[in-house]
Amino acid sequence: MERKYLPVFGLAITLYVFSPCDAATSDSCLQLNNDAVKDINSQRWPAAIAKLEAALKVDPGYKLAVENLATAHFYFGKKLEAAGHHKESLKHFHRALYFLSDRNPTLLRSTVEEAINRTIEKLGSKPTSFADRVRLGDTARRESDLIGAVVEYRYALLLHDDSSIKEKLAEVLSHLD
Repeated sequence: MERKYLPVFGLAITLYVFSPCDAATSDSCLQLNNDAVKDINSQRWPAAIAKLEAALKVDPGYKLAVENLATAHFYFGKKLEAAGHHKESLKHFHRALYFLSDRNPTLLRSTVEEAINRTIEKLGSKPTSFADRVRLGDTARRESDLIGAVVEYRYALLLHDDSSIKEKLAEVLSHLD
């Protein structure tokens, strides 16, 4: 496995370029992942995201593509945040958190959570407010942003155990995948 160190926004991140896929799909998965890494290196976030999503359609269990997808969403969210597009950046931060594994060598969960909380504040809400997190989840759900709804409902449940939110979360999760 080859490591590539990439300076992005003043941070050095590591992207793992080669990793085994399912044997039947390895060539296409590896090619899509490697092309996506090139896009990440060039800060072409939407292109990287599209290629990684395509790799995951071929092999949904391809963990490296999932980890790189989390990274691409996070840094695209940072770019959008810097440009003042907070609502759109929040969507990408949600996706970064959703796809983030605890083993991701590139990105820490706390970094993504801080970005989400910072963006929520910029949108005029309080990240520590149960009502605000539910409202954000409901808005995401209405806008068919199921991943955003999952992330926000989960945070709401961390703040307050509520059976109606558990039901909403279960309903949204049933529509994913």
